[in-house]
Amino acid sequence: MWRTGEWTSCRKVETIDIPCGLGQKTRSVTCIDESGRDVPEDGCLQRNRGNSPLDLEICSVPCDCELSDWTWWSPCSQICLDTEDPTNVGSETRSREILRLPDRDGLPCAHLTEQRECDTSNITLAECPVYEWITQDWQDCEPTDDICGGGKEWRQVFCVKTGDITLQPVDEKHCVLNDEKKPASRRACWRECPVDCQLGEWENWSACSKSCGEGGIHLRQREVLAEPAHGGTPCDALYQAKECEPVECAWWRTGAWSTCFLNNVDATCGDGSWYRVMYCISALDQEVDDSNCDPDLRPLSQDDCTVPCPQDCIISEWSKWSPCSVSCGKQGGVQTRWREILAHGSDSDPCISDSELTQTTVCNLHVSCDTYIWQISPWEECTIIDEGVEETCGEDVGMQKRNITCEIDSGIAANETLCLASQKPESHQPCSIPCQVDCVVSEWSDWSDCNQTCGLEAHRERSKVVLVLDANGGIPCPNGTNEERVLYESMPCEGVPPCYSYQWHAGNWSQCLVARDLCGQGLREREVSCQRNDGETVDPGFCVREVFGSIPLSHEQCYIPCGGDCELTEWTPYGPCQPDCGTTRYTGYCRQRSKKLVVDHPEDTLTLCPDLTPNDLLEIIPCTDQEYNYTTAIGTWGQCIVDGPCGGGIRERPTACIREDSRMVPHTFCLSEPPATEECTVECPHDCVVSDWLNWSPCSARCGTGLKTRQRVVEAPSQGLGKECPHLAESMPCHLATCDSFVWVIGDWSPCYLTNRSVNCGSGMRNRSVECPAGEEFGADCARRRPKPPMVTPCELPCPGDCVVGEWSEFSPCSLDCVTVSRRNRSRTVIRPPAAEGGKPCEEVYEEADCDNEVCRLTGYHNKTTDWTQCKPHHGDCGPGIQWQVSTCIDEVTSLSVTVDRCNQSNEVAEQGCFVPCPIDCEYEEFSDWSVCSQECGQEGTQSRSRKVLTSAKHGGRICSDGINQTRPCNIKPCFSYEWLREPWSDCLFDDSFTGCGVGVETRRVECIRSDGLSVALEFCVLPEELALLQANNVVHGFNMSAMDIVTSRTCDRPCPGDCVLSEWSGFSPCLASCFDSSLPGKQTRSRHIVAYPSPDGLQCPDAVVETKLCSNPSCPEFKWKSGPWDGTEIPEREVWCEMEGSSLSNVTGGCLEAVRPPSSVLCRSPLCAEYGSACQTGICQCTDDYQGNGVACYPTDVCRDDAECSEILPESYCAKGGVCRCLKQYDLRDGTCRVPYARTETDKTWVWFVIAGCCVAAVIILLCAIFIVSRGEKGGFQPLDQNNQHPLEGDENDPEMIRMSMLDGDMDED
Repeated sequence: MWRTGEWTSCRKVETIDIPCGLGQKTRSVTCIDESGRDVPEDGCLQRNRGNSPLDLEICSVPCDCELSDWTWWSPCSQICLDTEDPTNVGSETRSREILRLPDRDGLPCAHLTEQRECDTSNITLAECPVYEWITQDWQDCEPTDDICGGGKEWRQVFCVKTGDITLQPVDEKHCVLNDEKKPASRRACWRECPVDCQLGEWENWSACSKSCGEGGIHLRQREVLAEPAHGGTPCDALYQAKECEPVECAWWRTGAWSTCFLNNVDATCGDGSWYRVMYCISALDQEVDDSNCDPDLRPLSQDDCTVPCPQDCIISEWSKWSPCSVSCGKQGGVQTRWREILAHGSDSDPCISDSELTQTTVCNLHVSCDTYIWQISPWEECTIIDEGVEETCGEDVGMQKRNITCEIDSGIAANETLCLASQKPESHQPCSIPCQVDCVVSEWSDWSDCNQTCGLEAHRERSKVVLVLDANGGIPCPNGTNEERVLYESMPCEGVPPCYSYQWHAGNWSQCLVARDLCGQGLREREVSCQRNDGETVDPGFCVREVFGSIPLSHEQCYIPCGGDCELTEWTPYGPCQPDCGTTRYTGYCRQRSKKLVVDHPEDTLTLCPDLTPNDLLEIIPCTDQEYNYTTAIGTWGQCIVDGPCGGGIRERPTACIREDSRMVPHTFCLSEPPATEECTVECPHDCVVSDWLNWSPCSARCGTGLKTRQRVVEAPSQGLGKECPHLAESMPCHLATCDSFVWVIGDWSPCYLTNRSVNCGSGMRNRSVECPAGEEFGADCARRRPKPPMVTPCELPCPGDCVVGEWSEFSPCSLDCVTVSRRNRSRTVIRPPAAEGGKPCEEVYEEADCDNEVCRLTGYHNKTTDWTQCKPHHGDCGPGIQWQVSTCIDEVTSLSVTVDRCNQSNEVAEQGCFVPCPIDCEYEEFSDWSVCSQECGQEGTQSRSRKVLTSAKHGGRICSDGINQTRPCNIKPCFSYEWLREPWSDCLFDDSFTGCGVGVETRRVECIRSDGLSVALEFCVLPEELALLQANNVVHGFNMSAMDIVTSRTCDRPCPGDCVLSEWSGFSPCLASCFDSSLPGKQTRSRHIVAYPSPDGLQCPDAVVETKLCSNPSCPEFKWKSGPWDGTEIPEREVWCEMEGSSLSNVTGGCLEAVRPPSSVLCRSPLCAEYGSACQTGICQCTDDYQGNGVACYPTDVCRDDAECSEILPESYCAKGGVCRCLKQYDLRDGTCRVPYARTETDKTWVWFVIAGCCVAAVIILLCAIFIVSRGEKGGFQPLDQNNQHPLEGDENDPEMIRMSMLDGDMDED
């Protein structure tokens, strides 16, 4: 058979200069017979059809990682003394680059960076500066509409070094490192809107300032409803004046005429005289001296009169003068009075002409119609009071003036005496002149580091902040500041390289190289390099850092066909468990293996292999025989996440594929994966939209003052979070004709117009005017208050001789209390008595009537006041405005409105200023960053972010949404665990073409299996999952596969005839260490034993049958001898072994003390038992009576007394000083007896070297034993017999007493 040796390591071909790459390895191949002796190869070739194992094979020479030299240590990160943490001395780092990648299982790269603490022992560091935030005063509020209302205000916030009076800005990171949050530099604010002065209606005119004479004026005033504020329009004049109508200060007053005294005292009618009282009366209705009245206007105190005879014509007295037709004007007006014919005389001629029945006169001549008011011009610019003072700005350092003039309605200037001097506004007032404020900026900050390490855009910046804004014409701030009032200056960085990108570049594959250029399995290679985007080849470390993904392979297996018609390669090993195995689908993962067709010309495939099917090239098997059912679990949709306040966004939901055992697995197991995200929309706020105002409604009152209302309609209601609708209705006062105009105005009765115009007496008709002053269309309103009086009535014109009486007087007043029953009366006089004969007598000239209740009720009125109207803003829908309240006086009898003076009211409308708050929209700060996911895997992981409300919605503004906190699912993925899959080792394999012996290869599959059955990278079973994802292809880190027992191939031995045969290695023992010396490391041990010893020509046994390795976390072991039962043979024996307490380890070599080992046979195998004073008892050597043991032999209980006594118990000995038996000088004490030393000859010197070698070995053994004894704290060697002539533990081999020992340098076997 063929004997194959072990392959040599892969060695590079001499002709190749590179230190690694394709190489070759060799092994010995010999032909042996059944006894293991070498024989010619012919026999093996014949038996194996001319094939022999390969002794040369192409292989890959490992390329270890090659690194550059270390760079210099970087400057210390801490350049000052940290007073808060003095132990923080900083660190310095250095790095190195990858010059050559590890390849072909070469050693991975060591760490690329190193860090160490800075050495500050010889350096005195200054204390680190302390930094603080500087906050400036808040600037003026900047409303959104640049006028008033809600807005934002700003202040400067920046970081400086504490104590720096120049306020030079520094990087904000210095203040942030102090765990101080940056103070807010923006906040919501409110600027009050300008409030114009609001004035009420003018009140009624006052009484004339003079009771009589010329130059008197009437005054009226109006109330200030809202004082001007925040720069609003100032108030106009509050008082207005006009001239009074001239009234005489005194005038003549006359009494009634007396009875007419006839000149003929005997007559009953005719001419006579009458008299009246006359006196001068003042405007105060007091009698004064006649000199105060105009003598030219003095009326007569005596005058002629006529007592009409029964046949005379009767003319009435003149009526009162009518009111003046105008109240003012240069031309004046007209007053009229009239009289009428009461009865005609007997003459046929008329009594009097019509022209004599009416008189007119001019009135109110030259009375001015103008009203006078103080006209106020705007304030002029504030000027310095005293040019000589140094203070040219500040509070009340200036004076401003305005013109105050007394003007009439037409704008023509008038005499100031016509305006009320006491109410003249001030024409001068002190004022403040704002001082100029120059813009103040900080010092430039230091230049920053480059913002990027490469590229043309790399630049450095420095900045300065505006500390004080310019104002009032001061030096302006520099141009270019941003909205934060920060000015930046930049400069390009020098020496910055271009920005490069990197990618792996793989060259073409070389030809397939096989051993001795024959055929079969071989290798091919290609060059893999890192290339920059400019075509330059650079160190591979750049691609390692910059390129994500695995490194292209630099070599792979290949195959050169050895001939044949249709030749296939061998099956590849089954691959790892994977989710997709081509067109075949399993309910779990599957493995596949393949073959390749080996032909020189692919076009000849059909000819050479006509029966070849896909199954001949690909084989797929499931990873497990167990089948599962899978369902898809779908969660609810989360919140819609948008970038801005509203619009389109994305919402997410958790989806999972759940196996029937409730384990979450990848979605590939389920038939379909439902979408986990979808587009969504957050509705943008739609503010309420209203129409323009409609027309005003009619006035609510029929007379006097009422309210009119107008409305607008909602064209689009608010939606979502939009602004609410403003007020949809508003009212304001409306003024109609006074309610007095709804009282009938009744004219005087006309003369009696006879029905028969041919006579001058008899029946007739007379008329009068009855009008509603408000107008004909308001006649019904007048009639509601009082029925319309008749306009025509019958009359009787007395004939000559009939009695003529005057008009009735007014009824006398009724009682004021309206409680007692009272009467009223009236009277009239006889103007012409009737004729004695035939004349019609006079009617009654006096009558009485009862006062009825209606008359009393005419005095009852009450005031009715409306609620305040809704506030009507002056501008727009909010801000300052005005509201009204209307008072109405109600007649309690008719329940109709009358003038307010009946209710002792002076004004019908009350006004007051008001304010409609402007809507304030909700405002937020920016969202915080997303939080860390609550779970690393599973279905319940969420992360959140939040934002704060800076300004809450008020007064109908856009309200805050419920999106202050947002959550979304995260890390929705199966929770995996990982474990090693180590399949059993295969048989020891040799070349497939022959059966051999010697050194072969055994293989096994080692995979890292995820809990769902998928094969994953080995790193997942070594590192935490998040690190494994990053380092699965990292060349900088590696791990010892042998130490982790994850190697997939190893050499094996199949003994050839005559070779040494060894058992399998035992498992490694637990990690144990010394119980007495904690400094000694822990160790694990395994062993094997020789099963068959070799023949002289066979492979000899190795020396190493025990292996020891260091380990961590050792424990202190305890060992105890164990023995089995005696067997039933003639000479009983039993099994004895050493066992570690608390472990399954048995037959632990070196664990228990040999000196106390229980006997395994009843026979004593020690020759000493045959010596004097000793005997064998149940397999235990014991001293007889009167003897005691010394660990080697038995001696008399007492010390020796002479040499004979020693010779008896120890031949060739003598009794030495101290009573101790010792060997004679020419003998050596060996194995408890005195023996002759080894022979020495002069002719054969070889024994000397053996003796020397033996001594050396013995010395080493003694040294190891000594170490072992010291570490155990026990004596070694033969255990002396005790006073009872037995070993201490031999009384009971199962004694529970335990002997503690340290870990031996020797071996412990686990059988």
